[in-house]
Amino acid sequence: MSGSESEVVVHDQPAWRDRADFVLFAAIDGEGTPKKWEQIWARSRGEHSYEICCIPFFVYDLALGDVVVVGPRDDKHFVISDVVEKSGRYVFRAWFGENHDRRAQEELIEFVSAQGLLVERRSAHLVAIDAASHAQAQMLGDFLEEREKAGRLSYETGRSGEQP
Repeated sequence: MSGSESEVVVHDQPAWRDRADFVLFAAIDGEGTPKKWEQIWARSRGEHSYEICCIPFFVYDLALGDVVVVGPRDDKHFVISDVVEKSGRYVFRAWFGENHDRRAQEELIEFVSAQGLLVERRSAHLVAIDAASHAQAQMLGDFLEEREKAGRLSYETGRSGEQP
């Protein structure tokens, strides 16, 4: 990758694809000029206001259904600059390691589906999960913690410095 190129992480199957009508960008690397961006599917709600329609894989403090505003940054015109309305939803990410355990991911997907939660797969190694309420987030967190203690996966929430 040359100094002027950047990587963009895409969502192949956004959770609310049927609602989305726009694609935004979110900086993954934080402050300064990022070398990595996450493509965020959204629904336009006005001139500079958008509702998030995917479950973020890498960006923190952003969830499905949040309303954001955008502005220009670097060479991009539609970059998320602030969350103006939180949806109250929770994001979890499960990592299955470099030598991923296919059965562990299948078990998680089955559990999530049975609970009516939304999930997006990034790869054989990473999935992002949406919990619509605190009760769902607690139940999912308990399930993920049990699997992590058993060495089946690693997980985190999508909130910086917070656990449900």
